[in-house]
This record gives sequence, structure tokens and C-alpha cells, in this order.
Amino acid sequence: QIVANASPILSFFRPERLDPLQAVTGSVVIPTAVHEEIAVPGACTRGADEVEHADGLTQDVGDQTFADQLPHKLHSGEREALTLAREIGGVLLVDELTVRKEAQRLGIRYFGSLGLLKEANVQSQARLRSL
Repeated sequence: QIVANASPILSFFRPERLDPLQAVTGSVVIPTAVHEEIAVPGACTRGADEVEHADGLTQDVGDQTFADQLPHKLHSGEREALTLAREIGGVLLVDELTVRKEAQRLGIRYFGSLGLLKEANVQSQARLRSL
């Protein structure tokens, strides 16, 4: 399962479509703090409506104490994304270098938006070959 931080969600969501990100990753979840960053009432953030109305996208972290003990140079969404990925044994989708370094320190697998685009290209080429 993929745990996403806010920046990839905002990069890949399109108006009225949650599909692009989930089509490549299969299953994506975000922690509550990331949901709160994106789905701000009245904000015109791309993907805000999709995040607000997507069933099963948001998941609470089980160990908030662990999240709170992570470095505070990371914001709450980043700390919760790391915590949730650790708890569920998921792979973290994140672009920020500081979060990647922390993921590496914690032994959490991760990839970024460029890796996601590469995988989308591979999947697309495979579908074309199968036609």
C-alpha cells in the first residue's frame, strides 16, 4: 500500500479525478494531517474536493506519540505520513528530501513523483503491447 504526502497528491490530482494516482499505485492512503492540509474549507487547492469526498483515502495513525517524536523540522503531515507508512508497512510517496532522509533513517521504503511517472510509463507501454 502507498502512503502519500501532500505534494504528490497536489501534483497528480486533476479536477474531479482521483484516478491518475490510484491507477498507477493501486491503493493510496493519506494520514489525517495530510487530508487537513489539502482539504481546507474554502480553499481552491487542486485536488481539495477529491480528497474531501474520496472514500477510504484518509487513515488515522495508530501511534500519534511516534509521530510527535519525529523531528519538528518536518510538519505534521510529513510526520504522520512517515508514521503511517511504518505502521502499515507501506511505501511512502514523497518528494521532499528531508522527509526522504528521515524515511531512510527509519527503514521506510519510498519513491517520488518521478518514480511514479516512470512506473506509469512502463504500465502504459505494457498495455499498448498487449493490444
